[in-house]
Amino acid sequence: QGSLHLNLCFVPLFPLLVVAVDNLVSGRHSRRRDGLVLGGLATAQYFISSELLADLAVLVLLAVVVLALRFPRTARRRAGGVALGLCWALLPFVVLAGYPIFFGLVGPEHYVASWQVTNGNETIRSDLLSPLVPTPAELLAPSSSASQAAVWVGGVGENGGYLGIPLIACWAAAFAWALWSTTRRSGRAASAAGRALLFGVLALAAFVLSLGPTLQVHGVGTGVRLPFALFAHVPLLQVAVSARFSLFVALGVVLTVAPALDAAWARGAARGAVRSAPISSERCSSAAGRLTLVALGLVVVLALLPLLPARSLPSAAVGVPAYFTSAAVRAIPSGSNVLVYPYPYEQDDFSMVWQAESGFRFRLLGGYVLTALQAHPPAGAGQGGGDVPPTLDPPIVQILFYSANGSADASGIHVVLAPWATEQIEQFVRKFRVGTIIEDPAAYPAPAAPGSAVRSEIGYGPDYHPGAVTRIFRAMYGQPVTDGPLRIWYRADVRPVAAAWR
Repeated sequence: QGSLHLNLCFVPLFPLLVVAVDNLVSGRHSRRRDGLVLGGLATAQYFISSELLADLAVLVLLAVVVLALRFPRTARRRAGGVALGLCWALLPFVVLAGYPIFFGLVGPEHYVASWQVTNGNETIRSDLLSPLVPTPAELLAPSSSASQAAVWVGGVGENGGYLGIPLIACWAAAFAWALWSTTRRSGRAASAAGRALLFGVLALAAFVLSLGPTLQVHGVGTGVRLPFALFAHVPLLQVAVSARFSLFVALGVVLTVAPALDAAWARGAARGAVRSAPISSERCSSAAGRLTLVALGLVVVLALLPLLPARSLPSAAVGVPAYFTSAAVRAIPSGSNVLVYPYPYEQDDFSMVWQAESGFRFRLLGGYVLTALQAHPPAGAGQGGGDVPPTLDPPIVQILFYSANGSADASGIHVVLAPWATEQIEQFVRKFRVGTIIEDPAAYPAPAAPGSAVRSEIGYGPDYHPGAVTRIFRAMYGQPVTDGPLRIWYRADVRPVAAAWR
């Protein structure tokens, strides 16, 4: 996920959330303390990824049901305390996350539940063989298997289901140990084994959910319906991405294997600490204990070896022009609308960082957003859920956006606007109250080679030079204010347009 969604690979809170839920259900501390800790962690995770928090909530609910069925008397005895703790958990959650949730449910373009809506997420699902087949993201990946896994699950960026045979074998052995220990032992050993057994079951449940609404085997759909298909009828879970449950498969596997390794480690250390036997026997026992510890270390290394990454994730520095962090940005009226070139959308959204660095002083046209899903969209529109804002009316300015930075050729095209196009740009600026226009020529790709012929949506040009957008707005509104690489036109919605361009 690190190649696509940084918030989905920032997951340090989930082990802490598991501990918080365990504390609340077990009643180790006061209900107020456990509840507030759980609520605080859940609130933080909501603002990192509400989707993954909802996925965890599904598995927690499943775990509670399993425990209640397994220990009905204990469940009845602790139900009141758990309910009290959840009430305390709601305190920080509602105070801090309540308004964003309310806004998403009843605000403009709010979420509307409908089982008729499809947005493509249902196709992003794990394959039955995903845990066994490495992807190009792994260092130890044969080219044949990596090429297969690269096209499963909607691409490598969503394929997080690989575990490797050694780790799966460790999980199976740990699951068998937990099952045996819960029936043969008592006390703390049985409690640890019981938790391992529960997490083993949850790992299996998460894996089934990660397979999506229908089963896919080796890249071929079987049409067999799976439990995840029920999510299509559950409000707020309709847009869940099943493949992302693989995160909780990994977490469940780790929390199954860890107690088993811990028990084996403790047993090996105890064998190495025997002092009551004769010297020769003591040395033998001590050597056997050390051998056990070394063997466990090798098991861990072997289990994690297939998961070594092939390379570090690519990254690049995003430079923020000094203008947006200086007093000069105050020239933009607070809360006014700003039109930015290059146009901010999914592949080119760095101007959203400019907006953030300015303290959200201005509103930004465009951006990397998810539009609301609609069962009955307007004529000519899709169901929504895309990551590109809809074309604004009149569309000429957005067309110009894409012509200016859609590719190296289009970025340098010499655009000659017809009078009607000029009028539409002026109409656009006034209709959407664009107070400021900002262009960053340094962000454009290199111009096309001389003599090449490229057709734009706006017109044709015999030669191509960078700065087509600058020439248009300079001709319409006059010379811009320059600040570093930026070219800025203030008060665009009330400025007169040059008569020659009308």
